Amino acid sequence: MKQQTNHFFFILHLIICTFFNSIVFTLAPTAAEQGQQLEQAPITHQTIAELLLTSYGVTTTEKPKEKDPDKKTEPSDREKLQKFYTLLIAEEPLYNVTPAKNREMRTFIKNLELFFTQGNEDHSKHFFSAIDRTQTVFGRAALAAMLVQPSSDIAILKKQQDTIRLLVENEALMNELLALVDQIKQVETAILNNYEHQDTASKQLYPDIGRQNVVFLELFTRYVQCHTALTGLVSLTLIPGRAAHNIIQSLRRSRSITIHHAYEGIQALFGLLGGTLFISLAKASADKIKELQTNVMGVRTLLDIVQKIKNITHSNTKLNLIIAPATSAQKSKNYKQLLQLLSSNTFTGKASYFSSAGRILAAGHLMVGCREDFIPFMKTIGELDALLSLARLIKGSKNKSVGYSFVTYTQQDYPYLELNGFWNPIVTAEHAIPNNITFGGVDDCRNATNIVLTGANTGGKSTALKAILCAILLAQTCCIAPAASLTITPFTSINASLKTIDNTAKGVSQFQAEADRIVDLMFEADALKDNECMFIATDELPNGTSGDQAEEVMYTFVKYLAANPHVLSAVATHFPKLVTQLEQETNGLCKNYRMEAYVNEHGELIRPFILEPGISESKIAQIILEKTFERRKAEREKQKVQTASVD
Repeated sequence: MKQQTNHFFFILHLIICTFFNSIVFTLAPTAAEQGQQLEQAPITHQTIAELLLTSYGVTTTEKPKEKDPDKKTEPSDREKLQKFYTLLIAEEPLYNVTPAKNREMRTFIKNLELFFTQGNEDHSKHFFSAIDRTQTVFGRAALAAMLVQPSSDIAILKKQQDTIRLLVENEALMNELLALVDQIKQVETAILNNYEHQDTASKQLYPDIGRQNVVFLELFTRYVQCHTALTGLVSLTLIPGRAAHNIIQSLRRSRSITIHHAYEGIQALFGLLGGTLFISLAKASADKIKELQTNVMGVRTLLDIVQKIKNITHSNTKLNLIIAPATSAQKSKNYKQLLQLLSSNTFTGKASYFSSAGRILAAGHLMVGCREDFIPFMKTIGELDALLSLARLIKGSKNKSVGYSFVTYTQQDYPYLELNGFWNPIVTAEHAIPNNITFGGVDDCRNATNIVLTGANTGGKSTALKAILCAILLAQTCCIAPAASLTITPFTSINASLKTIDNTAKGVSQFQAEADRIVDLMFEADALKDNECMFIATDELPNGTSGDQAEEVMYTFVKYLAANPHVLSAVATHFPKLVTQLEQETNGLCKNYRMEAYVNEHGELIRPFILEPGISESKIAQIILEKTFERRKAEREKQKVQTASVD
């Protein structure tokens, strides 16, 4: 009874703190209010873009390539991805449940460093980059979107898994589709270029009535180009030639240089300059039309590839989910007219100066009016590329010490999670250490539902927690897992509290932010229905108050979670009370696990990174500090020597 009373007052204390905080800071700065609204906003393509695009090119060891002013440079992957994300801004949110769940997903994205690594010198070494095997920017955006849309619907997950499995098992089909996606990669720049220009050329040169008339555009364009080119040729040849002739005749008569000769020379110079200018204008016009032809041909290729994919799906019904969204889209009048133009030979083969300028300009004008109709086709290619990427991930990890496997889904009354040979994809496969763990299950053979993880600093606790979370996320988004095998009852809620940040602008201390987080998790656990389950992972929470109080808070919190049969949790901690009492008091629902580190007989610090039952007895914080001091001192001495040698 006394213990239950303590739990009651603990929860009441947290609720009062949370309520008091919301009342006191009601008049907080507008910026803080906006920040809170942003935290609770739906997850969109822009949310991902802000993180993913920032991670590109932050750190690079390569010297920048010198640009050739006469050669148009190919845009970087970042630039192309940015262009595509600009087209997706108007799309529906990827994840939009409730303000609390939206904030939870944003926290999850940051804690797992899905798209941006904050503490690393190279911010591109994030989780997404570790699993990305896509070929196109369309695929990259699709795979990133997939990661923020976890599903607990086993039927949906199995349907997607069947598609990936088909690609893995049918090598001929996979190679055929990879070849089609590769063709899109070759023209993705041209496709995206169609979304930049605003048909300014035809608006400036031609009246409205003539922008879609192929014959008018052809005749008028060729006339302007020929007239400009001929004017340039005349200026280059006749004017300088006449001036030279006059100067020669004059010199024969007088044999002395006069002001008249200078005048003729100036005329010749202006003729050369004017001729060069006119010919440059004629070539620039032809180049612009040829570039437009290349861009429109990219769209023609896109349509051809999508049609080929559609044909392939007729004999492989499991691929229907890829092509269906694009083929069902409503098309505009301009789109239908454009299709007729694209069927001509003008948009096959290679772009040429001798192609029909009329068809090219008319197609460019129509393209501006129906650009939105092609976005579903790009998304279709993206979805296919993302699924192929996952298939390649599995095939590429075969016969390696660690790899990826298909997930086994199970429906049970209580949550169940079994991971064999799981590892963290951010760690390279050569250095990853596989581990095993099982949570939950049915009553008669139920495993621990909550693990309390202890271990030395730098011993791998945080990496292990992230590995478990990454495995769950991949299982419920991509249907695969970084493990030898994974069996899971899909969770309706996946939570990560690995870092809790205070809000100075709003007046929220670190402990208050941690208290808010704990209360949110408690309320969410209490609200679970019979067919719902939840996974929670916390790392050294809380650390914004004194050790004794933090220990009591965490002890009560974990025991509270253990009492809920629909919750599984993994808690990394240093608090003795959690490891000495919880396992016994919860009848094994809480179980101690450890990740040890030790110093061998040679004084070397050894980190096995093995997850095993038990309580850690490692006490190596002082050793880590001493070795860090020695290493940093040696680095500084080396830097001094290098600086002195340069001087």
